[in-house]
Amino acid sequence: MPLEVQPMTESDIPAFVAIFMAAFEGGISRILRTTPTPTPESIASNEERFLKALREDSTAHFAKCVDADTGEVVAGAKWNFYSDGRTEAELQKALELPSEWPRGSNVPALEAFLGMLARARVDVMGGKRHALLHILATLPSHHRRGAGALLLREGLGRADNEGIEAYLEASKMGKPLYERFGFETVKELRIDTALYGGEGVDVHTCMIRQPQARDTGGS
Repeated sequence: MPLEVQPMTESDIPAFVAIFMAAFEGGISRILRTTPTPTPESIASNEERFLKALREDSTAHFAKCVDADTGEVVAGAKWNFYSDGRTEAELQKALELPSEWPRGSNVPALEAFLGMLARARVDVMGGKRHALLHILATLPSHHRRGAGALLLREGLGRADNEGIEAYLEASKMGKPLYERFGFETVKELRIDTALYGGEGVDVHTCMIRQPQARDTGGS
């Protein structure tokens, strides 16, 4: 069952949201909502958010990994390529959080977690040219097939072509994959989930990969 990386289309967004929610079900998501499972409002909100980015955000780059035999979308990625850097106004906008949240949201936890990520992105990368890996998610039933690595390689290929750094925040599970692709730790982010109804400290690692020379096949 070969895997293929393809551009994501508007019709793929519901599958992407389902993959995104399933992939992070056992992680930080456990404190980001007040319901056992995502609410219809939360699902719709995420679909609307990603669809808007796909249609309107010129920096956004979506890709999917498809099982070529079945046509099933098994993984997806969302990047933002800040090829010209970001202005001070754009950095300030990046720090803004939604004024309204869908039903089932644990608002204090969301504001703490997403605010932490937003501040880290501004603090670490600032207005520099770079590629931000916003989301890389694989259906749990398709783990260890290499889908995440294929999507990562595709996005990093573009970053290398543009000669720009790549930045992300890695979960504990994802960190080894990113290290294999040359990402290095620059900062650790910690959130005490007990403050929001969880247990223990959740750690996300800010990582940067320097652009690498492309192999042109010449002698």
